[in-house]
Parts: sequence; C-alpha cells; structure tokens
Amino acid sequence: MSKKRRKVKTKGKAAIRKRAHRGTPLSPQGIGVLSSIPFQNKPIQTAFLNGLATPGIYINVQDGNGAGLGYDTNALTTGLTTLNLDPNVGLIVAVGGSITHNAAMNDVGGALMPFISIVGGKFGNFPNPGNGHFCGSICLQSVSHHALRIAKIKALFNIATNDEICLLYNTNAAMHSNEVLLLKNSVPVTVDENTVNAGNVYAQAFNSISQIQNPTIKAVIVSADPWFTQTASNLVTAANNWITQLPAQRAVCYCLQEYQQYNPTPGKRLKYGPLLQDVYKALGQMAKAVLADPTAGSNEDATDVITT
Repeated sequence: MSKKRRKVKTKGKAAIRKRAHRGTPLSPQGIGVLSSIPFQNKPIQTAFLNGLATPGIYINVQDGNGAGLGYDTNALTTGLTTLNLDPNVGLIVAVGGSITHNAAMNDVGGALMPFISIVGGKFGNFPNPGNGHFCGSICLQSVSHHALRIAKIKALFNIATNDEICLLYNTNAAMHSNEVLLLKNSVPVTVDENTVNAGNVYAQAFNSISQIQNPTIKAVIVSADPWFTQTASNLVTAANNWITQLPAQRAVCYCLQEYQQYNPTPGKRLKYGPLLQDVYKALGQMAKAVLADPTAGSNEDATDVITT
C-alpha cells in the first residue's frame, strides 16, 4: 500500500513534504535552525549537535550570520522563508525564545514543515494545533517554575511576603505579559540585538528596583530571557552592585546555571533552573527522534528533565 503525500505550496515555488505518519521518518532529513540569538559556533550549537549525534547531517542555520535575528519579526519571517524553500530541510528547530516559536507557528509566513522549539512558557496541551506543524518543545520557564522560585527565595532569604520580591523582565519577550501577573512588583528593561550598552540598561533597572517602597524589595527574580543570557555578564555586575548597597537584605534568583560563570555574589544568589547547554543537548535528542518519527516529540519541562 503506497504512502500518501501532502503538497505544501510556498510563495513562488512548491515544496513537497511527506505527511507525518507514526513511524515514518521525515524526508528530507536535513535540519533548519531559526535563532533569535547567536547560534553558529556557540556552545549551544555544540550541545545541540552532541544531542543530535548524527555526524554529517545537513544543517541550515538562520541566525543573522552569527549575530542573532533578535526580536525583528521581518528578519524571522525571512529566515523561515529561506528554510521553507530549502529542499534539504525536513525539520525546523526554533531557538532563542518564544518569539521564534510564535514565528514558526504563524499561519502566514510560518513553518511549512514540522518544527520543534525551546520556549519561555508552555503553549497549551501537546500537540498544539497551531498551523499543524508543531511537534514538540522544551520549556525553560512557566508559571509553576516562578511559583517554585518564589517559594525557595522566601525560605532561603527570610522574606515574609511576595511583595518583597521583584521580577526583572525584557519588554521584548513574548511571555512577559504572563510573567508580570505573578508578582505585584516588576521592572522592565529592553535588551536585544540593537542594545549598545547593556551595562547601563541593567544599572538603571536595579536603581528603579531600589526606589520601590512599602515594602522595599529584598529579592529579584531574573526572567529566563535569551538576551538576558547573551548579556549575562552585564546583568550580574549590576545585580552584584545592587546587593552590595544592602548586602544583609538583598538577593537575586537566576533562571539558568550559566550565570555562575560571571560570579554572582556568594550567599546572595539562587540559581534555580537548568544548565542551558543541557537543554540544547536535550533539544538535539528531540530533533533526532522527530526526524525518525514526527510523532515522537513532546512538551518537556526543562526544570523536570534536566538535573540542576
């Protein structure tokens, strides 16, 4: 019995992708990476390839020639078009935050083939219908993650109420509208591929946190934003300076283990979250599984599946 094929039309050209059947490998077997952050020749690419464990596989990376596509929706759409038209790509991997997931999920200008992603928050029950091509994701941050962070901060640093905790978030992040609902106090910053001096941006943000009264802020939760991670050295410096002003009363919670390398103030830090390279290795493993069987994907919680 012959297998059915589904034609998917693209603007200007036509591309044929095999319909995703259980146990039927994708064809073609190449991977296209859409990234809002620098991916090529970075540790996250190495980790992804280690998880993929498929030497010689074709990979087309759209990350602004190593600079990251940022939060530019036009650049993301252009990158997706390039991947959609690449006859060697059968699976798209969207990385660098929920914005790339949203771009791939779009009915217009989105992925025209199966895709998986790393996201900042869960997108409902799996599989999410979307444009019909979503096959799985790894979630770095969710409402439950924040609830656990808040509880751990209060217990570790003798904080009485949630009102003494402030969220630091990126205004560009796709999930910030959900995050800010979790705490009374939050301070926004705007950091992306166009930011000239991230150090000044973070210094101003922590100064704003210092101005919050009734009650004053004793702890800050740093959102799991990909551009926060890209500028982590500047963020940690500003956070350490904030702690130094009142060291007995202040602490910071970081969302990823990678912040450790920038020496956050000992005894006043909480690293609650996964090692990012472990997450990208898990994403590579998911990509390998989905290439072999498009139904093999799932929605994974990084805090649950990665040892921290």
